[in-house]
Amino acid sequence: MYTCKNCAGNLQYDIESGKLKCSHCKSLFDPYEVSGGMEADEEQQYEVTVFTCPQCAGKIYSMDTQALAYCSFCGASSVLEGRLERMESPKYIIPFTVSKEDCKRIYSAKLKRERYSPDWLKDAEHIDSFRGIYVPYWIYNASQNGPVEVLATKENEKRIVEDNQEKIKGYSVYGDLKCEYRGVAFDASAAFEDELSEQLTPFDMRKLQDFSPAFLSGFYADIADVTEDVYMSGAKEMINNATTSFIDTQPELYGYHIEQVPYASDTYHTLMGKAELAMLPVWLLTYRKNGRVAHVAINGQTGKLAGRLPIDRKKYIGENLFLSLPIFATLGILMQFFNVTMSTLIATYMMAIAVLCVAGVYAFNIKKMWEIENLIEDIGFHAAKGKKIDVNKRRLDFQNATSIWTVGGGLLGFGAHIVAITFGTDGGLGDPETAHILLGLGLFFFAIAVFLTGRESFKEIYDSKRKNPFWWVLIAFIIELLCFMLKVSDIIRGTGIIISMLICTGAMLRLVRYHNRMITRTLPQYKYRGGLDNG
Repeated sequence: MYTCKNCAGNLQYDIESGKLKCSHCKSLFDPYEVSGGMEADEEQQYEVTVFTCPQCAGKIYSMDTQALAYCSFCGASSVLEGRLERMESPKYIIPFTVSKEDCKRIYSAKLKRERYSPDWLKDAEHIDSFRGIYVPYWIYNASQNGPVEVLATKENEKRIVEDNQEKIKGYSVYGDLKCEYRGVAFDASAAFEDELSEQLTPFDMRKLQDFSPAFLSGFYADIADVTEDVYMSGAKEMINNATTSFIDTQPELYGYHIEQVPYASDTYHTLMGKAELAMLPVWLLTYRKNGRVAHVAINGQTGKLAGRLPIDRKKYIGENLFLSLPIFATLGILMQFFNVTMSTLIATYMMAIAVLCVAGVYAFNIKKMWEIENLIEDIGFHAAKGKKIDVNKRRLDFQNATSIWTVGGGLLGFGAHIVAITFGTDGGLGDPETAHILLGLGLFFFAIAVFLTGRESFKEIYDSKRKNPFWWVLIAFIIELLCFMLKVSDIIRGTGIIISMLICTGAMLRLVRYHNRMITRTLPQYKYRGGLDNG
């Protein structure tokens, strides 16, 4: 803790002035002057106080030596006793420029735009819970120098098919490349989610300053527990992709498109420099619900907001009902005005299509939610546990496993529909019922694409409760398909439509419930070092 040389008051970093400010006499001090005069070994380390929560065992790090009465992990009101410890100093820091009041305005504006957000999120006490945290990031630099040759294709050029292979004329593009990349950032904390970190970027790396522990006074900070090599390949891939995009946008290549560059690091002569650790400013809002915590983050330099908000199911149901009623009423009036009638057969067909859409949306979102909730693709989280995960390979394996169903079923479904629509209207298929059968087959092939892909999506998900609504939607589709294919009464078809609508509504409501669970985490969540709720 730094004290004022005039009155011995507590010094905290003041965002508005960019200096340390005395809480008593309001004197201002330069952070580097306050922390100056350190020995050579002290420049590599600085002293903090380690606090441990008696309830969740979470550790909190602070520049202050006074005992804390609040745990930032679980929100427990317990007295946390601390001990002194020395920490490694990072290379750079970007001080906070967005104040706590700015955060509250940004967050409140976000809530106003979110129609389904619960009212308790708008509570003044909740919004006042923002805390300033310095999150460690690895800063990667790279250079690319030398002659390059890449392949380009001409836009809108006709493709030729020979020997069952599609061919297109390629053009070699030559040139000398000289690129310098500075400030490619990846978070170095296993506790700070990769997805949240990516949403917060970019930071303006031109504002990097040499680190001084005085900047942390009045704020929290997170620990760097992910090594620089974990994100090295990701940083290199990002840099190579940026170079490809840069070449593609050159005026001399107007009308041409640069194809994907294999072995891009060799082609572009990419040379990665040594990664350097920097502390970047983040405002974090943590809230607790049903024994779980969730968070919203705001970039402490740019004010960019990241994070997901829960959905109020009552608002979701009420607003959708309120909007759907006038829509159906308007359609009914228009159909009467133009003397248009809709048979139960057509309504059944349309309901079958709607059920397939619901199934696809449910399977995709449940898979994505499960991955986010369990940090399946969080590279830093797994690296801290000694595991290595290849996100690109994982996604490619899923595409390879599902492509046969999505492509095959989709093409067969569209083909059956095209034949039925093209030839069925003029009797070209002979029996008029043939077009009806082909439309049913088209629905069946679409169902193969949707439900087998969905089954593949659920292979990793161990929670059977999340799978059940998907299979109920399958039952709804079978009901609609049978009602469409068989000669049944209008009453049976109408009953089938109502049953399917109820099943699909239940599935979407269950999706909302899982969304609310996805955005929360089990306790404890973070490992902080830091200070007061400044701003």
